[in-house]
Amino acid sequence: MRSWLPFFVAVSIAAPTVLAQPLDADTPPEAVADPAEAEDPPPEDPDAAPVAPVPEAPPLGEAPTGSTEPQPTAPPDDRDPIYPPGPIADAPPPPEAPEGSGGFEMPPWSARIDPFNWLLEGRLGVELEVGLLDFLTVELVPTFVVQKKPPTLNLSGAPDVLEQESNGLGPLSGAAVDVGFWLDGTAFHGYVIRVGFATYGYSYNTVDDGGPIDSVDVTERQAFAMFGSQASWGAFTLAGGIGLGVELNRQQRCFADGTTAVSQVQTDGCDDALEIATDRATIDPVDLNGGLFPVTLIGRFSLGVLFD
Repeated sequence: MRSWLPFFVAVSIAAPTVLAQPLDADTPPEAVADPAEAEDPPPEDPDAAPVAPVPEAPPLGEAPTGSTEPQPTAPPDDRDPIYPPGPIADAPPPPEAPEGSGGFEMPPWSARIDPFNWLLEGRLGVELEVGLLDFLTVELVPTFVVQKKPPTLNLSGAPDVLEQESNGLGPLSGAAVDVGFWLDGTAFHGYVIRVGFATYGYSYNTVDDGGPIDSVDVTERQAFAMFGSQASWGAFTLAGGIGLGVELNRQQRCFADGTTAVSQVQTDGCDDALEIATDRATIDPVDLNGGLFPVTLIGRFSLGVLFD
C-alpha cells in the first residue's frame, strides 16, 4: 500500500499542467470533435411513410382552405384593434304585428256623384260614404242646386216661369245623412238598406217679362228609408236605390178661390198644399208639395270610385 502512494501524488500534480496546455497551431479547429456530433444520425428507412407537414392555423374568423362550414367568430370589439370584428349575419326581421293590434288603418270608402237627379231635378248630390264595420257604412250627401229651371220643375203644365234656388250656403242647399246595412255582410258590395235624415232649404220664384210674380222659401226636413245596391269593377263603382221619405216640416201656403192678388195668400187651412202664383192676374197657383205629400219618392243613380 505504501508503494502506490508516491505514484498517485505524482499523477495529481501533473494532470492540471497537461490539460492547461493549448492546442498545436497546426491543428485545425474542425479536428476537435463536438460531443453532440460524435454520434451519426440513424439511417433513414426507405420503406417508412413520409411525414405530412402540419398546416398552419388560419386567422381567426376565416374558414380553412377547402372548408365550407362557417367558423366561429370573435365578438366585435371596436375598442380593441387587435381583434377586428368578423362577419356578422343579418338580423332577422321583426315579427309582424297581428292585424288590428295597433296603428291607424284606412277604412273602406267611396265617393260618388248622382247625375240622375242633376239632369232631371237640377240638384247635384255628392255621396261620401265610409265603412265602420264589415256590414255597416255611414253616408253624407251634400246637395247643390245647379239649375234654376230643371225639366221636372214645370211638369204640371204651368207657364215656364217657375225657378228654384238654394236657400243655404251658396249653391249648397243642405245634406242628408244615413246609415247603410249591407245584407251580404260586406260593405259596398251587394244590397243595402239605408235609413237616414235630410234637411234642405230652397227658394222658389216665379218671374215673367214684367218681373217677379211670387216667391216662397221652403225648408224640407225628411226621414227616409231606401233599398239599393252597389257593384264595382276595380276602383270604379255604380250605385243606385229607391225609397220613400216622410216630410217632417209641413209648411202650408195657398190662395183661396177668387183671389186676384198675390198679397191675399194664406198660410193655414191649406190641406197640406204649398202654392205659388204663376200669373199676376189669375194667380193660377202651382202646388210645390205634389199629390203624395207628406210622402216623397226618392231615387238615386250614382257613379264614382271605391277604395276598400
